Amino acid sequence: MRPKINIGRRRGRSTARSVVDHNRGNPDLIPPEELLVEAEKLCRARCGSWEVYLEQERRLTIEVRDGKVESLISARAVGLSVRALKNRRMGSSYTNELKPAAVAAAIERALTAAEYLPEDPAWHFSGPPAGGWPEPLIFDRRLAGAPEREKVARAAAIEEAALEVDPRVKRVRGAEYEEIESRVWIVNSEGIRAAGATTLVSAAVEAVAEEGEEAESASELATEHYYDRLDVARVGREAARMAVRLLGSSPVTGGRLPVVLSPDAASGLFAALAPAVYGDAVEKGRSWLAPKRGQKVASDVVTIVDDGLCADGPGAFPFDDEGSASRRTVVIESGALVNFLYDNYYGRRSGRGSTANGLRPAYFMPPAVDTTNWLALPGPSSEADLIAQAGDGVYIVEFLGLHTVDPVTGEFSLGASGFRIEAGRLAAPVSGMAIAGNLGELLERVAGMADRVKWNGDAGAPAALIDGLDVSGEE
Repeated sequence: MRPKINIGRRRGRSTARSVVDHNRGNPDLIPPEELLVEAEKLCRARCGSWEVYLEQERRLTIEVRDGKVESLISARAVGLSVRALKNRRMGSSYTNELKPAAVAAAIERALTAAEYLPEDPAWHFSGPPAGGWPEPLIFDRRLAGAPEREKVARAAAIEEAALEVDPRVKRVRGAEYEEIESRVWIVNSEGIRAAGATTLVSAAVEAVAEEGEEAESASELATEHYYDRLDVARVGREAARMAVRLLGSSPVTGGRLPVVLSPDAASGLFAALAPAVYGDAVEKGRSWLAPKRGQKVASDVVTIVDDGLCADGPGAFPFDDEGSASRRTVVIESGALVNFLYDNYYGRRSGRGSTANGLRPAYFMPPAVDTTNWLALPGPSSEADLIAQAGDGVYIVEFLGLHTVDPVTGEFSLGASGFRIEAGRLAAPVSGMAIAGNLGELLERVAGMADRVKWNGDAGAPAALIDGLDVSGEE
């Protein structure tokens, strides 16, 4: 499982059922690496085809309010999952106890579960990649040793920076610093012996600006793999500046208008497209894109990739949660749909093989198709150029209700906030906007992509110009 911080389809979850590590201080327990060796021996003795997945996580979360630490949670967790393939039936089980007896019991549960499940020839475990696993630069060795008081100061700096922007910024919610260190080991009966590690650090905040009876809020998030690259003050400033800019909003006149999506809004909307290219949805006929492989589904300026090796994104890792080597998969290339995303199971069912997108929602759950780093590639224009090209329209900074986008039909109806565009320049803020349409038409009407990508959780995108969307509102 690749850790996610605060946002994304697998939002901010811990890998354990509890933030307490019940294994600490127990003399009967053994180190994770030794447990993995014991698990492999037990599987070889009891199973024909098998897989052992072991995950260890350390997480620190610090929240500051009014200059004081509101909460500080330091957690360590470990979990082991076993999958056993018996007569083309796949069973699975897990344990969070670092004891050989607990692993042996998990293996027996997996074998028992397999007896009650249907046969399916698509179940299999893959072997190691011919060229080995890639090694993206995603682990910061300094992180664990940095003083905790320094990290508390970083959380406080987020709030302080937000409050210094403008006297109208009255409140700050959730000024939070978070870090995750995650290690994963996978061994299986086909020869995979993979080990990988990643670190993630993030800063997040919501700033509230007030003027008279009006209040507006804005959020900001930044995520990095390396501690020294995280600019916590910038996160506070950006949230505060946007909250202040949104003051004085008024309804917008409805109609079919040119729309410029901010990088945050664009990454969210393009991420809503991802479930439609999941191999399980495609094989089950639950995707509007299922029959469109090889066809034009977007304008020429749209290229979207899933890139498990892009170290700029939080989802980079040497391999997926089945041991397949991470890679870059082009999904839409210059407007043409060229690939779907697959794990081992649906890769075999489709005859196309895994794209290294078998990811576990948590260690105790089996792998399923998911994105790693979902990225809309940038274009040659600046964001200012796209705004100028729009003429008179709207600039959207945030969508509400992205989870309601229908992956089967592509239909959406979303709330939005942002600004008017008048004569090619950003003008007054607007409220009460709703944007409706379908993803197919939206992709076809993308007229430009800006030149700077921003990551919003595990999705990245530049600003984008849409040549006409249905915007509703009232004057």
